[in-house]
Amino acid sequence: MKKKELFLLLLIILVLTIFFIILNNIRSKITKEKVLRNELNEVLELINTNNDKKVVKERLASTVTKENYKTVELAWKKYLFNIYNDTIKIKELLEDKKLTDILTIENYKTDGKQFINTKEYIKTLKIRLNYYSNRLFLNLTNDGMMKYINKSNLDYYYINLYKECIDLYEKDLRNSINDLKEVINNTIYYLDSCLEVVNFLEEFDTMWQVTDKMVFIDEKITLNYNELLNKIK
Repeated sequence: MKKKELFLLLLIILVLTIFFIILNNIRSKITKEKVLRNELNEVLELINTNNDKKVVKERLASTVTKENYKTVELAWKKYLFNIYNDTIKIKELLEDKKLTDILTIENYKTDGKQFINTKEYIKTLKIRLNYYSNRLFLNLTNDGMMKYINKSNLDYYYINLYKECIDLYEKDLRNSINDLKEVINNTIYYLDSCLEVVNFLEEFDTMWQVTDKMVFIDEKITLNYNELLNKIK
């Protein structure tokens, strides 16, 4: 075989080898990316349909990928865990039975007329609501989202893959978060209004008594009290 033909044959073999290496690498990336995306979809489905917090948190603590894909998976699962955890905390605060008992006759009887426990409860609940909601909404900003992957030193492909995974979740989350913001704002307004009422009752503590209902000894005080209640409705 002539040298020229041998060189051409070796060149073809080299090109084919490189081609198959590249092809295999592409196939491997596609397979691994598919595993990652499937896991994301399953996790999102679990979050949306399963009320067992332990099951959700265990799934978010597990991994199904390896190498750089595992770094991406760990990053978005940590992100999802924090979003999920803060959302649960806020939901628990909003569903606290004490929230609707503040302006009840029973509470007036047990905590009036200084309302020390009631005022402490309102203060603490507002602090906790603001803390968890601020942390939640900060995580939903671009900087908050990217902080989970920025220190990984991964190349653009993996950073972009992470962003795509998070964007998929955020699209699903955005409407419910906007609704949650409204509920939080309404609840804080309600708490502030309740505080006005109990402060009013404390200030005029000699002007009212509780039997099976509120009884005021002054008509003007009654009107002022009802005005404060009407702000809440």
